[in-house]
Amino acid sequence: MKLSIKEIEREVLLILLANLVKIKIIRQIGIKVAEKKLWKKIIEDTKYNYPAGVQEDKYYFAVAYLNALARGIKKGLISEKVLTNLAPVIDKIYANNDKEIAFEESHGFKAPQFLTISPTKACNLKCKGCYASSSDFTRNKLDYGLIIKIITEQRELWGRHFTVISGGEPFVYRDNGKDIIDLAAEFPDHLFLVYTNGTLISKKVAARLADIGNITPAISVEGFERETDERRGEGTFKKILAAMENLREVGVPFGLSVTATRNNYKTVVSDEFYEYFMDQQGAIYAWIFHYMPIGRSFTVDLMPTPEERLYMWMRERELVREQKRLLADFWNGGPLSNGCICSGRPRTGYFHIDWNGNIMPCVFIPYYTHNIKNIYQSGDNLNSILSCPFYDDLRKWHHSYIDGRPPEKMGNMLAECAIRDHNPMLKRIVQKNGAHSEDEAATQAISDPEYAKRMRQYGRRLKQIMDPIWETYYQKRKLVYKEYN
Repeated sequence: MKLSIKEIEREVLLILLANLVKIKIIRQIGIKVAEKKLWKKIIEDTKYNYPAGVQEDKYYFAVAYLNALARGIKKGLISEKVLTNLAPVIDKIYANNDKEIAFEESHGFKAPQFLTISPTKACNLKCKGCYASSSDFTRNKLDYGLIIKIITEQRELWGRHFTVISGGEPFVYRDNGKDIIDLAAEFPDHLFLVYTNGTLISKKVAARLADIGNITPAISVEGFERETDERRGEGTFKKILAAMENLREVGVPFGLSVTATRNNYKTVVSDEFYEYFMDQQGAIYAWIFHYMPIGRSFTVDLMPTPEERLYMWMRERELVREQKRLLADFWNGGPLSNGCICSGRPRTGYFHIDWNGNIMPCVFIPYYTHNIKNIYQSGDNLNSILSCPFYDDLRKWHHSYIDGRPPEKMGNMLAECAIRDHNPMLKRIVQKNGAHSEDEAATQAISDPEYAKRMRQYGRRLKQIMDPIWETYYQKRKLVYKEYN
């Protein structure tokens, strides 16, 4: 049995709901009981086919997840109304359903876990190094009806009830008098994670979010005021704090979306950062994204170096395991999802549909062979994307790197990113399949010899740094239960 991040999340939420009264009355006793149950579920009862350290990472993430939700409820950061609205959604997301089973029986593999949709390229900010090159001058957007069709198919064909909304700035989106909150209201059995700069979350917007109860905003910060305003514009940080206050007041759970660069990598994994944003401002979770050399004015020089990436891994390990902070780094946290999740990978994967309808393996892989508008015009559906050669080649690479190997010979999940850690491989697959570039910056990145050279050097150095960590802390790890005091 392979226990995926989805199944871990389901166990966390079921345990939390089952112990909710106990947690309210004798909170620490309830948490300790739940932690022991999680260890038994994730470690002792699981015949896992991954290295022991991978399962251990999943356990500690689950413990952090449990504690973060319990803290949120205790502090009133998650209102009773939102909890009531979320309960049936949680059941839909994590319970195996007939549609999910039918897809696997028909295709021979599990459906992707979710979709990321970017309804608009427009944004009210113009951040340095934006991967989407967004600004308030862009008008590219998807029709509201088209988005409804995509999410409906995701639910009906795959049995999935979770969608990520990115951009551009999602709260800028308008079409036929409808916005992102209207979209979420159309799918009350669905959970939406919305990546946002936060500056448009007024008291009125926050109240609407609390009313529907199935959106959680992940608000972008780069550190504290200096770092955030330097990248996003003067005054942005104060607007973000106002948005967080608005969300706290109505009990809408929110988190952080953090871009780590060479300039701020120490700040975004510091104790002070999480004491401020989680303990004081009320963020429940944090998702860390390393700067990717794509998009507006991209540069390899802003990426955290392999050495800096190792520093972040060590600090993140302390934050999750010792402080029980709910955070995931989408590069250092590869073991949580059993590696890269691009190209609609079965069970844990996804793909990205942008404001033009172009379908890309990942938000950070700006190359495509298909467009959702053309697919629908031809009478086809989302399933056709999963069978396209471009995605099939990427999934075959991943299978040869991780899933097709025994645990002791699996590739390093701490160095699993297709575009950054294995750039020569991605370039070969992009060129083999004649994939189109999303924009001029993507064309430049795929054709520039100096860019290719530096990315290749990065991958080699990362392997030198992280392979010993992978071997010591994951493949040779011995699992021992630690009960917290």
